[in-house]
Amino acid sequence: MKTQLINLFNSQYPLRKIFRRLISRLRLGSYSFRLSIGALPRPNYAYVVYHAAMLGKSLGHKNISVIEFGVAGGNGLKILEQHALEIENIVDVKIDIYGFDTGKGLPKPLDFRDLMYHWKEGFFLWICHF
Repeated sequence: MKTQLINLFNSQYPLRKIFRRLISRLRLGSYSFRLSIGALPRPNYAYVVYHAAMLGKSLGHKNISVIEFGVAGGNGLKILEQHALEIENIVDVKIDIYGFDTGKGLPKPLDFRDLMYHWKEGFFLWICHF
C-alpha cells in the first residue's frame, strides 16, 4: 500500500495536492509516512518535534521540551500537542510543551537586521502553512 501511495505523488501537481489532502484527512499510512510527504497539519512543527524526539532518544533522554514563543491564539500549541501525542508513542520519549507570549507583538526594530522597512513595532507575525 505504501508504494501505491508514493506512486500517487509522481503525478502532476494538482493531483499531488489532492492526494496529500486525502491522505491527511483519512490518516492513511503511518505517522512517519504522512510526515515525509507533508500530509500533516503544520508539517514544519511535526518535522521539528519528530526529529528532536529522535535525537533525544539517541542521546539517551527520557523526555524533551518543546517551546513556542509568540503563541498568539494558541492554535499552534494545540497542534503541537497532537503531534507530541503521536510522536511519544512512536519514539518512546515524553514531550513537554511550553508556550510564551507577551501579547504586545514585535518589539521596536533596532537596526537594519530587523527589516524595519517591513516589520513595525507591535506587528504580530502570522506564518502561512500550505
